Amino acid sequence: AELDDWTDDPPFLRGVTSSVLRGYGMALHNQWKGLARRRNTDFLCDGCETSLLPVNYTFFVAGSNSSREIRYWDSYYIGLGLIKSGLLKSARGLLQNLLDLVGLYGFVPTGGRIYYTDRSEPPLLALMVKNYYEATLDLDFVARALPLLKAEHQFWDTHRSVNVTYTRKGSSNSTSLGRRQSDQFQTVTSKTTMFGPSLFQTALDQGSGGGVLRPESYSDDYITFKTQFASVDLFTTAIPTDNLYAATEAGTFPSIQYASLKTANEGASLFSTALRRRAVDVPTSNPFAAFTDTELKVLGSININSTIAVNLNSIMYQVETIIANFTALLNNGTETAECANYRRRASERRQTLLDLAYNPSTG
Repeated sequence: AELDDWTDDPPFLRGVTSSVLRGYGMALHNQWKGLARRRNTDFLCDGCETSLLPVNYTFFVAGSNSSREIRYWDSYYIGLGLIKSGLLKSARGLLQNLLDLVGLYGFVPTGGRIYYTDRSEPPLLALMVKNYYEATLDLDFVARALPLLKAEHQFWDTHRSVNVTYTRKGSSNSTSLGRRQSDQFQTVTSKTTMFGPSLFQTALDQGSGGGVLRPESYSDDYITFKTQFASVDLFTTAIPTDNLYAATEAGTFPSIQYASLKTANEGASLFSTALRRRAVDVPTSNPFAAFTDTELKVLGSININSTIAVNLNSIMYQVETIIANFTALLNNGTETAECANYRRRASERRQTLLDLAYNPSTG
């Protein structure tokens, strides 16, 4: 697709005098032309359908030959690159596509296809809008984006969050959402966010696994399901199928759920880290095929959608802080009750992560 705001003088190369570095930088900059796409349905016959989601502005693929649609997680880094390249109109269009998807679905799907509308990816949209605002000071865009940022936060708050009750070590002047038991300890209930399973149970039901195969990887998942494990029970014990979707949403696929040589190298690291905590040795040559029944059952305890992800909750902390800041900004700097609510949520989330996930020795 043609870029209306194309420039042969990207800001990041200004002041660079080395011909080698300038040549390298321009080669990178020129990649935008090959990565830009526009949704085009002119080739469709009357009454024909397409799996592409309706996006009205130029979008950018991640660079893979197989990528033909917008992807949420990749768009964060693409947006950073567009801003660095001075392609601010393109960056705004990229954001508008994602905001439009929130308007349609209440969240940003994993990708720009119908079969991705049953899950999302880490909610980086608020961070992307913040990056764009800092580069442009376009307050009108922030005003239009803010209601949709709140809507996306509401999706994660409703469909991807749980209340966690635990005992927090406190002090005489500490505050919390919970009931004080003594000056030293208090029982608190705090909302945290997790990656979730499929939103819609529409594909092949895997019986006792309680999950579905992913439409975009249906045949691969089906073959893995049928051939890589000795029995259905073993497969569903080792890899609960709800986690297939949660892993995709978390961005850890394919290694977290595929038992194949193709992903063995990546999987060795992920699986050994999780299993090492349970004192199970994992061979590195082909960790999947080499698993014993015991190891596979231990692997079943790696429940993505039953785990409080520190990285996800850290992103949610930033989302809540950004929404509070934007709300105050649009109210001439006034800290409204809505601002205070988002800041309280962010503060409580931060404290919960420190209570439950922070180790003074390892971080």
